[in-house]
Amino acid sequence: IMDFDFALNVESNAFLSGYEEGQNHASTLSLEQGKGIGKREGEIIGREIGFYEGFILITRLTLVNQQKESSERIVQVLDQFQTHITAFKKMKADNENLHDELLIIRGKFKQLKSLLHVKQITKYNPNFMKTISTGTEPTPSLGGDF
Repeated sequence: IMDFDFALNVESNAFLSGYEEGQNHASTLSLEQGKGIGKREGEIIGREIGFYEGFILITRLTLVNQQKESSERIVQVLDQFQTHITAFKKMKADNENLHDELLIIRGKFKQLKSLLHVKQITKYNPNFMKTISTGTEPTPSLGGDF
């Protein structure tokens, strides 16, 4: 009688077995793909944050080297920008506020560009210091724009 019951349930058993195998495979594949996407996105955001940190450093050095009185507002926004970047770097990847903090950082960058009278800043621009001191457009160079 067991053999007969087994024969009656072959299709159902095969379906359930295949379904479980498919779920396990999809779960493993999704995890691997998610790690790859997360790594790529993390590298992109890491480069962006590094660019912002360099921007802050160069801007502060430029203002000091020019020995001109910088606007209190510029210094205040630079400090706020740095504070948000520091907070962002301490956040864990699964923090629900991570994206919001990144948007605030990008907003502070735009605000600084406005205060410095710079419309566009191109990465790896050797003329960046001249751009801040003159308030003119930077000369085109290689790299992505922010």
